[in-house]
Amino acid sequence: MKLKKTAAILLSAMLSLGVLSGCSNGGSGSSDGKKELVYGTGVYVTTGSLDPAETNCNGWFTLRYGPGETLFKVQDDGSIEPWLVDTYKNVDKNTWELIIKDGIKFSNGKEVTGEAVKASLERVLANKAIKAGKALSVDSIKADGQKLTIKTSKPNPALLNQLCDPDLVVLDVDSEDMKTKPIGTGPFVIESFDEKQCVVTKNENYWDGEVKLDKVTIDYIADNDTIASSLQSGDIDIAGGLSFVNLQNFKDNSNYKIDINSTTRSYMFYYNFENELLSDKNIRKAIDMCIDKDSYVKNLLQGSGEVARGPFPTSMDIGEYVKDNGYNVDEAKKLLKEAGCKDTDNDGILEKDGKKLSFDIITYSSRAELSDISTALQDALKEVGIEIKNINIYEAVEDQLASGDFDICAYSWTTAPIGDPYYFLGYNYPTGGDCNYGKYSNEEVDKLVDELSTEFDQDKRAQLANEIVQIGNDDVAFSYVAHLNKGYAMKSGVSGFYQTSSDYYELNKDTDIK
Repeated sequence: MKLKKTAAILLSAMLSLGVLSGCSNGGSGSSDGKKELVYGTGVYVTTGSLDPAETNCNGWFTLRYGPGETLFKVQDDGSIEPWLVDTYKNVDKNTWELIIKDGIKFSNGKEVTGEAVKASLERVLANKAIKAGKALSVDSIKADGQKLTIKTSKPNPALLNQLCDPDLVVLDVDSEDMKTKPIGTGPFVIESFDEKQCVVTKNENYWDGEVKLDKVTIDYIADNDTIASSLQSGDIDIAGGLSFVNLQNFKDNSNYKIDINSTTRSYMFYYNFENELLSDKNIRKAIDMCIDKDSYVKNLLQGSGEVARGPFPTSMDIGEYVKDNGYNVDEAKKLLKEAGCKDTDNDGILEKDGKKLSFDIITYSSRAELSDISTALQDALKEVGIEIKNINIYEAVEDQLASGDFDICAYSWTTAPIGDPYYFLGYNYPTGGDCNYGKYSNEEVDKLVDELSTEFDQDKRAQLANEIVQIGNDDVAFSYVAHLNKGYAMKSGVSGFYQTSSDYYELNKDTDIK
């Protein structure tokens, strides 16, 4: 799938003397002359485990921090290329043959063979709750030397894309401690890990060239302002996932550089269709039409994003034909009137069938802009007579979503991290989808999603994706606000640390610091 890339932006100038003196004591270097780097981030492993076979999304961190690699890798334009695979072919619609590269070793020195990869994949597949494994639709896996033959129970045109999923990271199944020290093929080895910090060191057995850093400490820092001040004081070398307000602290500053890249990460709202009032399409549409996307992108995101018409950017062929409901407060008021909503007690809050249009929004702290967007929507909805009584901010909201204990949820998805639309649409749109937390249901959508799951023609896949999303938009299944341009600030001496549109990769063999 096609995705335009925003080039990295380097911004430079001078800080005040006080900040400069703080930076001179940086987090890099060590007394024995080895190269070390400290990376501060607000995103962390909420499960306390790095084992991808244990629960969903653990593998993301194994990949981001550098210990693990997958069979295929997503490029910035959304295409994929082999990573641990040398060659591959689609034998028929249900059969794929992959040849694993020779000479690759796990960080403990063990050879990576077809049998080792088979064991790693099957370990994840054994847990039926892991979405990445379930998506493969694997019937059998056979290994013969370096050749891996995967047969699927139904045609799966996105299999190679799905093998980019971090939860399918290739690990040595004989790792003694898969929770905190899984052994992979990447440029780094985990020295220690807990929910607040992960320390990785150079993999001396790395197969793809010299690793430049000896050690990286990844610190979890909950507060976005604290991450920014930690970079200014020199306690960390890289500040990850900064809000765009905080990124401005490092603008025009020769001691720092800023890396901003377009992504498929979408800021969105889930609606709970089991809420009697939110099950009314007119009420959902009225809320949707009060979302001033242009203003939010310009002011709340400081212009570092683009308006979302659906889950995929319009620069991608899987999202280029989608239309949203637009921003129109007057039309929202009309829709509420058509829905039979009235303010009978003159308190400024509409009621329908004796129930006030009063809802809570839940969101989480690691994406700072989500609470800002929720607050802006809260203010906007007052004008049309809808009350957002509480905005509840948690460290994570997966439990609330899974249990249905929410009205509206402000959430963030990387919607096309494997370069294919089925990743997001298959989880969120069909009736009973694994991530269809709001219980949206439409028979036509179900049929189209099922068709998408087995369609090999890429143009047809894009057409189906556009159709599915448009029906969802017409139904107001979700509200999409913006696609994020993700920003990192780092010391000017840092190099080789990069982010991509997929949001999977960060530390790598070329990451370095002067």
